[in-house]
Amino acid sequence: MLFEDGMFMRILDWDAVAKTKFLDDILENKNLLVSFGGNRSLVDSWNDLAKIGKKVDGVPQGHALRADTDFLERYSKLDPTKKVKLRDYLDKQKAFSGRKGQVNYVESKYIDGVGDVTIRYDQYGFPDFTDYCPRPTNKYILYADDLKGTSADFRRANQKLAKEYGFEKPYPKGSDNKYLELESGDFRWTPGNQNFYKKVNGEWIKHTWHHHQDGKTIFPLDSRIHNTSEPGSSGFPHSGGDALIKEDLKEIFESPIFN
Repeated sequence: MLFEDGMFMRILDWDAVAKTKFLDDILENKNLLVSFGGNRSLVDSWNDLAKIGKKVDGVPQGHALRADTDFLERYSKLDPTKKVKLRDYLDKQKAFSGRKGQVNYVESKYIDGVGDVTIRYDQYGFPDFTDYCPRPTNKYILYADDLKGTSADFRRANQKLAKEYGFEKPYPKGSDNKYLELESGDFRWTPGNQNFYKKVNGEWIKHTWHHHQDGKTIFPLDSRIHNTSEPGSSGFPHSGGDALIKEDLKEIFESPIFN
């Protein structure tokens, strides 16, 4: 039962906004009430995620993940420090305009030089960029348990990709001791640069490496789709996996599936 072992008193201690939100959630999704059962940790986790997200008149509207009992179960098992870090990450999670704190939605936009692009934001509010990873994906994806969440990962991924195209270290340098540009087939990269170029339909397109939220996968996609802050880019806003890696929050979210 939901209100066993003092849980009713625990909920009574919440403020009026949290109580109202909780009632709205269980009325909208009766399975949520069943899943909570007498599990205090799930209810407390729900309350944690109800206190973040977009604010209306100064009141947080909560993150939609509070209705995902599988996620609440994972969250409830984290140590207190990691809970605070993950909650802060989700509170600041970047989203498409007007979508802060939402999950499972689709957005489309026109990007110069690319055309109409549609991206699905998944059950955790992250954009699914997997369709835009070059194929064959095994050539481009880097899986590693020891990613750093820094530019060192880009260097490592670029070196792996360069090897796929036949380039081995040490890379050639010019008379000025600077690395020379490497080019083979549809691949072009200057060692030391974070991005590489891939020829698509006869045009060299810059590609950016994306840290997936699982914390151990990195893959490239067209920079114009990925980036939002770079001049000339108008991509899809998102919070990447790099911040999760730095906060030791790996493997909370599932790894990507490439069709």
